[in-house]
Amino acid sequence: MSGIVFLNGNVLSMENDEILSSTGVRIEKGWISEVGSLTASEGEAVVDCTNRWIMPGLSDMHVHLATMPWIEAFNPDKTIDPGSLFYDLLLFQFIANGITSIKIRAGEGDSLRLRDEIAAGQRLGPHMTVDSPMFDGEPPLQLACFVSPEGPDQAKEMVRSCSREGYDQIKIYSGLSRDCFDAVIEESRELGLSCHGHVPYEVGLRHAVESGLRSIGHVSDLFHHRMPDLSYDEDRIQEFADLIVSHGVWVDTTLVINKHWERIAAGDAELLAARPEMAYVHPGWRVHLAPESALMKAMTADPEAKVRLRDLYRDTAKAARVLNRAGARLVAGTDAVNPTVIEGFSLHDELQLLVEDAGLSEYEALVASTQQAAAVLGESDRRGSIAVGKVADLVILAGNPLSDITNTRRIEGVVVAGRYLSRADIEVRMNAIENFYSENFEDLTNYTAPEFPETLRSLGFRQDSMTTEFEEDS
Repeated sequence: MSGIVFLNGNVLSMENDEILSSTGVRIEKGWISEVGSLTASEGEAVVDCTNRWIMPGLSDMHVHLATMPWIEAFNPDKTIDPGSLFYDLLLFQFIANGITSIKIRAGEGDSLRLRDEIAAGQRLGPHMTVDSPMFDGEPPLQLACFVSPEGPDQAKEMVRSCSREGYDQIKIYSGLSRDCFDAVIEESRELGLSCHGHVPYEVGLRHAVESGLRSIGHVSDLFHHRMPDLSYDEDRIQEFADLIVSHGVWVDTTLVINKHWERIAAGDAELLAARPEMAYVHPGWRVHLAPESALMKAMTADPEAKVRLRDLYRDTAKAARVLNRAGARLVAGTDAVNPTVIEGFSLHDELQLLVEDAGLSEYEALVASTQQAAAVLGESDRRGSIAVGKVADLVILAGNPLSDITNTRRIEGVVVAGRYLSRADIEVRMNAIENFYSENFEDLTNYTAPEFPETLRSLGFRQDSMTTEFEEDS
């Protein structure tokens, strides 16, 4: 078979907001080779896309893959055996939701290995860009994906170490001191690495942007960096938005995590736990949304903190509206790994919030998950739109996303690096994941990691987990 051709579709290239009706897309060897009025060639697989919409694969540009450091941080009730959280099952949730590219916002060794295996075609998963461990201050969070330089010289050496280890970009966190921040920016520039992340408290947004911070990790950083004063000041937000636009800085949206915190503060944690997509989440992760869990108690114990959580979402959505109106480069991200933010599914929530609460048009929201996502990675020549010569990452939808943003959820097929998975292919794998979780985790207080079932292995999933050696490609 020479390739695959998608015929008679409504193509939304994302190079503009025009929909090309009765249009085909041809894929050869993982790349888009032709777009236009096409007919099938001999030996070519054909997918009829009549009454379907074809657009570039989506991107989630703010992900923390659930590797060991995050399990340690978000598992206070000890309900997850790390040996039972299998990477392939996490990665497939992105593919099943039309997400063909993700950015890991705080990396470690397993993330680098997964990135490289996906790039080599040895593992099915979204294209991964992996940030360095987070550069933080004292006292640092005690996680393996955080580093805390004691001074500028050590900060520079840590940047050099991250470069040697193969991280794609450098991640900044809130507690980094100003002198260490300046050192990280300087050394990263020397090595050709860009810096992304939070606005450190000691640094402030203006100095961070003017010094060369390439993207800001959350819309809420526009006021969050001024803690403990989280009051919303419209004039100051507008000033910051203009500054960000003038320096061409990208901003991750991450509205969905703030929305979930607002709902938790309102007593809706059980409703979050009851979402249908929770069936695809490790049961040991789900229990953290129960009212009696340590995590929920910590988030709801202080009445004043609950008010702050409620206000944080309101103000974040308002700030996103100001940024978009000013012409800022918004990038869709979810902050996945937080227990309420489900890998893959939550990006559709994010896009919906951008339209409904932040005032973006459907097209603008899609730009944030396609064009701008590719641009912030420096990959606009390879990804982010449907055009000849670009990587064949596509999602096929049953409805027009420009008329209703929720149509991004109506996925009929996904192409990732040229590999096509139909709706049926996706469903059989997601059903197998759901069955695995429902059949093996009845007692979360006393269990060992279950045997990896043949049903999952026969579908191409590997047994790699946090406590196992990576399997050799077979």
